[in-house]
Amino acid sequence: MFNRDEWSKILKEAYDIRSEKVCGVWLYETRSGMEMNFVGDYIEMPSDNFFEKTNASIRVDSKPNHWNYEAGLETYRLKCDKSFDKILKEVIHQKTRNLIYKAEKNGVRTKIADDEESLWIFYKMYVRTMCGIGAIPQSYELFSLARKEFGKDFILFMSECEGKYTSGIVALRNKNRLHIWSNGQSALARVTAGNMKTYADLIKFACENNLEVDFGNCEEGSSLAFFKSRFGAKKITIWTVQKGQIRQGKRSKVPAKMLAFLPVSVLSMASRILFKYLR
Repeated sequence: MFNRDEWSKILKEAYDIRSEKVCGVWLYETRSGMEMNFVGDYIEMPSDNFFEKTNASIRVDSKPNHWNYEAGLETYRLKCDKSFDKILKEVIHQKTRNLIYKAEKNGVRTKIADDEESLWIFYKMYVRTMCGIGAIPQSYELFSLARKEFGKDFILFMSECEGKYTSGIVALRNKNRLHIWSNGQSALARVTAGNMKTYADLIKFACENNLEVDFGNCEEGSSLAFFKSRFGAKKITIWTVQKGQIRQGKRSKVPAKMLAFLPVSVLSMASRILFKYLR
């Protein structure tokens, strides 16, 4: 998913980022050099010819046999080859299952939305969620362009309770896998367990369409990793690979939590500048 040609067009329009394709791998220009990890987690391991033509650092989901590599991040995957009821009762952890039941009891319902208004509502929840954990959110333009370019492969799950939105997830479908790309929730999600219902209904969708769910990358041993594992998903190590010595790209530190005080429309414009000039 994160090496599809559409990303080159999306990132060019959203952030004016230069890109080039080397042996089938899209690389994007950053302050520390060319890299592939700009909007996603990892790609499949490319051919050896790739490392003969570039010294770019990439992330892959299988351990390399040679070159320089190191672990550091991980993703979680859930095979949805059973009915949702079986996964709910046999795979998902009891405490997570109880929270899903709580959300249902509270009347939380999920729908798949495909309109711009719903995407904007999601984006506002996403921005506050990202700022709350100290991360810089992507711009709204990036989401809007992704929705346009990926079409039916861009899936927005929105949950609500008594007419108020609690949470949402943007998932990207590629072949037989559903990648969770972004998540956002309102204060109401904590009271209603709405976010758990959003994840549950996404898994239900994957079961109905015979898709594997990829929960997205996170740091090893983090609270986010624990959260994902409670859905019964399997840990997959993400490896950083490079021909030369692996460099740790320096990122300018921006007090992301301070951005939360900006209006969402202004924050979106600020994000565009931050991703273009601080990456």
